[in-house]
Amino acid sequence: MLTLWDFAIGFYQQAEVKECCLDLQDNDGIDVCVLLAVLWLAKHGNILSSAQLKLLIANTADWQAQMVVPLRTLRRRAKRLKEGFESDAQTLQADIFYQQVKQLELDGEQLTLTRLSQLIESKGWLINTCAGDGLTGEANQQTKRAVEKNIRSYLSAVSETKCDSAIRIFGQYF
Repeated sequence: MLTLWDFAIGFYQQAEVKECCLDLQDNDGIDVCVLLAVLWLAKHGNILSSAQLKLLIANTADWQAQMVVPLRTLRRRAKRLKEGFESDAQTLQADIFYQQVKQLELDGEQLTLTRLSQLIESKGWLINTCAGDGLTGEANQQTKRAVEKNIRSYLSAVSETKCDSAIRIFGQYF
């Protein structure tokens, strides 16, 4: 069974998924780590209740707000400013700084996913550890329904965003 981290890395590598996740994050305030956890649970046939969603969101809200989001802001600022140096040596040093901040942000997101995974495990929410890969027929349809329901529930809980495009994009990978 793929861990939440392994699922997140593999799923996020899809260009369309990455673009959609970043759009939801930047324009609708969606926590992509929670979204990935919700999708990972759906992959295993888990349809989350509103209480479960609230617990997932609350579990990481402070860490994300106080650590990951400021690192993301710093990384984006460093990316914009790294081209403004006069010498190649300074530009290279600024790029090294940018890469280090980028790695810190990724480490922060990994900690977020670890925290979510630990919560999921401690609550016993991962009910079908064999589901998700190579599904056919009814099992595949159940997974697709879980994906759609979890996306709708999560996105409507935290944003006024439309869910249909996210469901279309993410659903094709399940």
